[in-house]
Amino acid sequence: DSKELVLPHPEIAQIFNADVQAALASARIVRKVFYGTPLNKLQIEYKFDETPKTIADTEGDFAIYKVIRKLRPHDEMILEETGYHKALLDLHPTLGSTIRHYADSLDGSRPFIEKKPWSTVGVGAVEENGDYLTGVIVHPYRQYMGVAVRGMGAYLIPLNGRLLPNGDIQELHISTKGDLIGGT
Repeated sequence: DSKELVLPHPEIAQIFNADVQAALASARIVRKVFYGTPLNKLQIEYKFDETPKTIADTEGDFAIYKVIRKLRPHDEMILEETGYHKALLDLHPTLGSTIRHYADSLDGSRPFIEKKPWSTVGVGAVEENGDYLTGVIVHPYRQYMGVAVRGMGAYLIPLNGRLLPNGDIQELHISTKGDLIGGT
């Protein structure tokens, strides 16, 4: 079921584009580090909650930051590894934006350091009242991107080897089943 995403409002389209580009930039870093960096070069640190943080987390956050700051310079950002990268000084500009982007540059750092391809990258935007606007999750190993836009639903987009959209967009639907029988 192929469908073209036509966004209803120019600002929503701009926010969505920033989140997609940011998530893809981080996903490219995650994949490059996963396949090309030996374990002893991952710069693994353990955070206060004893979850690992790697160079892929830090560099992925910085990639997300650069894209959003370039495309949406006045928006706020909450990044998973906020404060770990010295260049992230203006996450909360004072120019009065009503949009905040939340991002996790590497969701699944533990499987990542265990060399299990289960991690994802997530970026989303909300209005100041907390209502979500957009959501993007990239699976860099399976080469798929899930996206959602308020009022438009959710979609699965295949990606090519360079993690660029490639192929038919599939609209996702919520099951109407009342139980989990046969749901595997």
